[in-house]
Amino acid sequence: MLPQEFELYGSRFQWLEADSPIQSPEPCISLIRSSQPLSSEAVVWLSHSEADKLWFGKCGDSYAYRFENIGEFQLPADGSFIQAFLDPEAPAWAVDFVLCRGVIPRLLHLRGITCLHAGAVAIEDRVVAFCGPSGSGKSTLAAALAARGYPVITDDVLPLRASSSGVILAGPGLPDIRVHPATAVRIGIADRVTLPVSGQTKSVWRPESFVTTALPLAGIYMLEWRGPAFLKSAGAVPLSPSDALLSLLYNSFWLDPAETGALATDLTRIAQVVRGVPISRLSFEIGETGFDFVDRLISNRLISGVPVCR
Repeated sequence: MLPQEFELYGSRFQWLEADSPIQSPEPCISLIRSSQPLSSEAVVWLSHSEADKLWFGKCGDSYAYRFENIGEFQLPADGSFIQAFLDPEAPAWAVDFVLCRGVIPRLLHLRGITCLHAGAVAIEDRVVAFCGPSGSGKSTLAAALAARGYPVITDDVLPLRASSSGVILAGPGLPDIRVHPATAVRIGIADRVTLPVSGQTKSVWRPESFVTTALPLAGIYMLEWRGPAFLKSAGAVPLSPSDALLSLLYNSFWLDPAETGALATDLTRIAQVVRGVPISRLSFEIGETGFDFVDRLISNRLISGVPVCR
């Protein structure tokens, strides 16, 4: 279970009980434990994903999430705190998973911090990100590169902020990489992972080299991996500004199209990224050949300054 006070994505969080006064957002964002779930009369549930066992809705001016058998979470529109009802039977890993990889990134979205659905590694004190939806190979690629010595920035969630000089800073993120046990064997880290517990499908690996500060963003690859039978050639093709903008927006964490203020901030931040950072569509094979290709690609990118296609 997450500790009483912790730092994540460059922000500090603190658990409070329901009868405690809500703290100021600085220096800690409050996570308020509620003893009761959200009132069924107070919430209008707008969508339901059967695959993810996830409900999304509105509760007055706030947003609501329900993760079945895990908990319910209420987020005010200003992102000032999270109110959480946690199922007493929910395993600690499941609570941490939905908070760190689902709820908190959307809270940060409301607070003006854009979070991409991406894994990332560091090279020469800069960040290379691999962006895409679940199942696109982000974690596998991050783990494979980490096993080759690249420091890890994050797995799954990459926060972006603009520095005072306008440089886009990325990270820090999650230190744990989640991969399937068979993938851990293929990458050669099977002896370094924590095997899945009941209810999990992936092993967890915490690489020794993890970057705890934000670094300048050097490039983004939108993942498009293929199996050997379908892959004609590995390569990185630069995206047009419009395609890059839409792809990054689609692969960011946001709540609802009606939350126009937070979306406007995301669009501004993403437009800064598109103007200042190379963004390419990356095709590669999941395997040593593909990992070798990406390894060479990101090393060459920071030497030549442009994507390398082979």
